Amino acid sequence: MVISEYGYCACTKDRPEGDEHRIEGLLSHDAVLRSKDFVAGAIFFCYNDYRSHVGYSSAGALKQNVHGVVDLYGAQKTSYQVLRRESSPVESLNAENNVNAFQLRLRTRQDVPMYTLRVISLGEFSMAMGTSR
Repeated sequence: MVISEYGYCACTKDRPEGDEHRIEGLLSHDAVLRSKDFVAGAIFFCYNDYRSHVGYSSAGALKQNVHGVVDLYGAQKTSYQVLRRESSPVESLNAENNVNAFQLRLRTRQDVPMYTLRVISLGEFSMAMGTSR
């Protein structure tokens, strides 16, 4: 089963919780999706804010639905990094520094999202996990 349009949209006048609530919803939904063996995939709604004649923000032709993890111009909200981390097939990376050896342990997810990880550089990994190099 593939779950389409999961996530939390906090953008209406009666639901002003905003990005913090979007993060809570994303994390709680992902936890449930990952606990079900029959879930093969999930499509997050919504990546970006968008203009709509039924929007809840601004006026006229500039009305917007502010559902996204990025705004109309692509500026990232705090929830963007959470979505990026949650969408990574890499679950964790641990480094151990012994006297004569340096060892990295990469753990991939065994649930959604799960796909073959063929090649990844440390720079790409740290960017995907929202950390510095």
